[in-house]
Amino acid sequence: MQPSDLLLETLHLRGNCVPDKLRDGWGKVDTAGMRPLITFEGAALWLYRRLRQLEIGGEKTIDQGFFTWLGRMARRSIAQNEMVYQHAEEVVSLLNSADVPNVLLKGNALHHATDGFPFATARATNDIDVLVREPDARRMERHFLEIGYEYHAPPELTPVDHYHVRPLANEAGVPVELHFSTNDALPYEAAWDRLTNGLVQIERNGITFQIPSATELFWHGTTHAVFHNAHAFRLRFFLDAASILATDTPINWDTINSRLDSAEVPGRARTVAWLGAAAWIAGTELQEDISRGIPPFPLHRIMRWRLSVLRRFHSSGRMAEKLLDEGTRCEAGMLLTPSVKSRSLPIRIRRRTAALFARVAYLAWRTAFERRKDV
Repeated sequence: MQPSDLLLETLHLRGNCVPDKLRDGWGKVDTAGMRPLITFEGAALWLYRRLRQLEIGGEKTIDQGFFTWLGRMARRSIAQNEMVYQHAEEVVSLLNSADVPNVLLKGNALHHATDGFPFATARATNDIDVLVREPDARRMERHFLEIGYEYHAPPELTPVDHYHVRPLANEAGVPVELHFSTNDALPYEAAWDRLTNGLVQIERNGITFQIPSATELFWHGTTHAVFHNAHAFRLRFFLDAASILATDTPINWDTINSRLDSAEVPGRARTVAWLGAAAWIAGTELQEDISRGIPPFPLHRIMRWRLSVLRRFHSSGRMAEKLLDEGTRCEAGMLLTPSVKSRSLPIRIRRRTAALFARVAYLAWRTAFERRKDV
């Protein structure tokens, strides 16, 4: 099995591949390029947990240098997540004490609902997102500053009409975003009504947490991911949606379907292709009235491309960045990376030329790849 295929089959949430075949594969695989690939995908903790679940880790079951590195990366991610989760408890306690109704979002919400969603906590969680009403957000912003929080980012990164206040951070440096919506296209009151419909309350460590319904967790995870353009198609961004799809938790698909044509996503086709890939990771398929013949984003092909690039170029180099980005943009049906208008004309021309070269290189590789498959 190809290394990138082995990685994908291992990360499959419902174990699509026979465990013995996976164990045999990891005992033989060439791990060259796998470290930068897993770092790029943000999948270290996810992979480490799956390997441990498959009882892979001892001598002759896997490259020991690679597994030691993976374990170190996984522990680093666990420590970061735990720090964020602890500070999320502090934030919710402060809001509850001030009688401010609030709803946890994204990674922290999934953490508190983790009993139902496999591997939901296996992606890095770097900040705390919590939904409150707009007046409460403004009031609590002042209160947080009074008790020692500081602004975490320059003001120009949070426009005046943005859907959350300027990020705040405590002494540990964990950013807090007080949301009054989850999307530029969703009015504040509509966001509040939507995310408080079907709330789940959870008691932990003497604190009451409010978590959105599975449908809203799934939709927010989707909309948050797909607006990251090419980055949306890295494995870490699929995990929120895939972890929900991997369970029997009911999702209101009529609601999801009606929103796919809204301004909350950057186009139905791209979003459905993204959802199709998330469904594959989960071990399921989208309903026909959702997919409407739109194939899933081709994970296996793009992962082979990424591994081939990262085996040849330094992962932080501009060449690798362009090749990885344009390969993904091509498969997602996106145009060439746009030029930055604030840059000088020569720089814009150079960047555009580099993007075109990377796109052509990917198309040539893909043609050769498809020919090899047909032989």
